[in-house]
Amino acid sequence: MRMRRSFVFSIVLLVLLGGLAPGFAQDMMYSEAPMLAERVAAGELPPVEDRLPSNPKLIPVVDAIGSYGGTLRFGDIGERLDEGLRIRHTGLFRYNFTASQYQADLAESWEWTNENRTLTIKLREGLKWSDGDDFNTEDFRWHWEDIMSDPDISPNGPGGFWRPGGEVATFEVIDDYTFSYTWAIPYPIAMDSFGRTHFSSDNSLYGPSHWLKQYHGKYNEDAQALAEEAGLETWVDLVNSKRAQGYNLSAQPLDRPYMDSWVPVIIESDRVLLERNPYFHQVDEAGNQLPYMDNIEVSLAGDLDIYALRLSAGELDFGVRYTRPTDLRLYRSEEEAGGFTTYIAQSLRPSEFSLFPNQNYPDDVLRELFQSVDFRVALSMAIDRDEMNDVLFFGLAAPHPATPLKTLPWFNDDWFSEKIEYHPDQANALLDGLGLTEKDDAGFRLLSDGRRLTIIAHGLVDHQSGCELMASDYVDIGVELICQGASPDLIFDLYTSGEVMTVMWHIGRATLFGRGTPDHFAVNDPARHFWAHGWTTWISSGGAAGIEPPQEIKDLNALWDEFSQYPSDSAEAAELGAQYFSYWGEKLPIIPSVGLTPQPVIYSNRLRNVPTEGLFWGSDTNFYAPFHVEQWYIDEA
Repeated sequence: MRMRRSFVFSIVLLVLLGGLAPGFAQDMMYSEAPMLAERVAAGELPPVEDRLPSNPKLIPVVDAIGSYGGTLRFGDIGERLDEGLRIRHTGLFRYNFTASQYQADLAESWEWTNENRTLTIKLREGLKWSDGDDFNTEDFRWHWEDIMSDPDISPNGPGGFWRPGGEVATFEVIDDYTFSYTWAIPYPIAMDSFGRTHFSSDNSLYGPSHWLKQYHGKYNEDAQALAEEAGLETWVDLVNSKRAQGYNLSAQPLDRPYMDSWVPVIIESDRVLLERNPYFHQVDEAGNQLPYMDNIEVSLAGDLDIYALRLSAGELDFGVRYTRPTDLRLYRSEEEAGGFTTYIAQSLRPSEFSLFPNQNYPDDVLRELFQSVDFRVALSMAIDRDEMNDVLFFGLAAPHPATPLKTLPWFNDDWFSEKIEYHPDQANALLDGLGLTEKDDAGFRLLSDGRRLTIIAHGLVDHQSGCELMASDYVDIGVELICQGASPDLIFDLYTSGEVMTVMWHIGRATLFGRGTPDHFAVNDPARHFWAHGWTTWISSGGAAGIEPPQEIKDLNALWDEFSQYPSDSAEAAELGAQYFSYWGEKLPIIPSVGLTPQPVIYSNRLRNVPTEGLFWGSDTNFYAPFHVEQWYIDEA
C-alpha cells in the first residue's frame, strides 16, 4: 500500500532539533500501519494522534515515502541474539554515521548553562512507553535515585562518568518533561557520550519506573517474596533481572515496556521476533508513524562462514556487523542470484593495526628508544601502507594519522605528513642518527649493550596479518619485530603490570564519542591507555602511584582538561583540540598503519530507503542508529 502525503511540502520548517516545528505539528494529519489501525478499531489502542508526542521526531526518508508491512530477516552469530536489541535501540540522542554530530531523538532539546556545568534536557511532550504509560521525568528520577543511588542496588552510588574529580553530580527534576544534571566541574563531554545511543537510553539514564516499582523493595513490601517465587535470593536480583534490556537473551522479559522502535514478542533459543512499537515517536514527512516494517526476525545464523553463505544466498535481508572484507568476492559474485547488492562502509578506526611502544618499559635501553620521537617516526616511515592496503583490504582502506578522524573540527591536515608515508631510506637514516649503526650477521641492528634490536608486539589474533606485514617491512631497516598473538585479558594483564614491550591494537574512539571515552587519546586513565601506563597511573592517582611523567605529559593532561570544558561544537574546543592532538599527529606515541577499512554492507534488493552513500561502521555510533532502520520498507515489485 502506497501511503498518501498528508502534509504540505516544507521540510525546512519542519525540522527543529530533529523534530517538527511546533506550529506545524499541531495541524499534521497522522497515518499508521494497518495492523495498528485494526487494533484501534477494536478498541485495543488509542488513535495514532494520541499515541504520538506533540512534537514527533521527523525522519526524512532516503528515497520515498514508504509502505507498511513485512518482516526484515536479520541474522546473528551469537547465542545471546543481542542484535535484536542493537538494531532497535533508541535513546535521547543519536550520532550521525561519522559520530561527528549528535541529534535529538527522544529528547527535544538540550542546553548547557552554569559555565558548562549544568546540562538541561527537555523531553518531547507526550512520549509513551510501549505499554502506553507516560514517559516523563519520573523515569529519570527513578533511575537516578532508586537504581544508581540506592545503597542496596548500587552500594557505591553513581560512579565514573558521574563523579569527575571525585564529586558526584546532582540531578534535578524541573517539570514533567525537563530535568538537569549538574557536575562540579565543566563537563560538556557528557553530550559526546550521550550521542552514542546506548549511553542515553534505557538502563543508562532512565527506566520504566511504573513497571519496575512493583519489584523494588522501597515501593512494594512483597518484593522479597516475589523474588523468592522467581527463584532469586533478593529483591535486588529481581529488579536487576527485570530491568535488563536484552544484551543477555535470558534476561529479556517480554512483558517489559520499551521505548525502542520494535519490541520483542517471541524469544526462542535460535530466534527473536520483534514487533513494531505502537507508541514509537517518529514520523516521516507525510505524518506516517514509523517504523514502516511490521516485524524484525533475528535468527541464529551459525558461525561467520555460515553467516556469509546465508547472506550470499539471499536468506537474510541485511548484514554488516559480521561481514568481512575477505568475503567481498563471495558477495560480489552472488549478488544477482541472491537478490542483494553489496555496498562498502568505512570503519571509524584511523588505524586497524597500530604499534603502541611502551614508553614506561622497565628496560632502560629500550625505554630510551621508545621515548625517542625519531625512533617512533622511523618505525612509521618503514611501513609500506600501500602494500598492506592492497594485500589485506583490496585497496579500499586508507592511511590516516594516529589522531581522531578528519571529520572532526579540530583535525589538522598537516598531520597527513611524510611521517605516515613509506620512506625506508629516511627511516634508516633516523636509526643511524640514533647511533644504531652496528648490525649482527642477520642484518639486524644492535642496541648499545650489544643485544639485537628486537620488538615484541602482543596483539589479538585478528592483528596477526597486519603485524606480520610490518615485521617484513622492518627487516629492511634492521629491526626485528616478533608478533605474539594473545587474548585481550593477557594483553591487559601484561600492560598493567608494565611487562609488555609493545601492544599491537587498533585505534578506536576517534570520533566525538572519544571525548567522553578517549581510551588511548587521554593520559589520565591507565585502564584505557596502551603506551604509558606508569605515567597515566601517576596522573590518575595524583602522584600517589605510578611513574612521574615529564612536564610535556603533565602539560598535555592539563590541555585535555581545558579542552574538555567546552562543548564540542564551540570555537574553543576546535582550537584546543587542534593543539592537544598535535602531539599524536607530530610525535607519534602511537604508530598507525591503514584505517577506514572496508566493511561490506549487504542490502536485499527488496529493501527501500536504505542509505548507500557516506556509510561508516563502528561501535561509537552504537552500530545501527545512523542507518535509521525504522524508515526502511519492503518493496517486492
